[in-house]
Amino acid sequence: MAGIESWPAPWDTYLQRVHKTAEVVFSYWELAQDLGDAPDPDRRDLWRRLLAGLAWPAGTVAFWPVCAPESGTLLAKPALFWRGVVESEVQTVAVFGRRANLTLFPDRPYRCRPFRLGGIRVLVLPEPADLTAGDAAAKRLAWDALLALRPR
Repeated sequence: MAGIESWPAPWDTYLQRVHKTAEVVFSYWELAQDLGDAPDPDRRDLWRRLLAGLAWPAGTVAFWPVCAPESGTLLAKPALFWRGVVESEVQTVAVFGRRANLTLFPDRPYRCRPFRLGGIRVLVLPEPADLTAGDAAAKRLAWDALLALRPR
């Protein structure tokens, strides 16, 4: 993602954490919180275990938020999300959860499924909270969808 100096805070900081070789972007509503000073340990463990299990090459996945903290709350920032996706030239966006889905696709009901948006493959996946809570059906759905991606 080019143009670090042209990104507003905190996106300029998020940008420094993005793998330049990423093929897949993961996003979920609480990601902006998890990129801050007090990440949720259950979600961190979820992503660590998921990525280890997928065994994709290092740098394949980037985490890019759909919202940002402002005045003690999270505010949707879909334009900045899509700008990052376009500039990074990723092939796939994996959107976890209802709120992130409605932020990015306000005209589409929340339903776990794949679809194409222009040249980008989109996976709408279960809520991170369902995955961390041990919902077996949600875990299977997310796992199967991600396994089917087979990045380079």
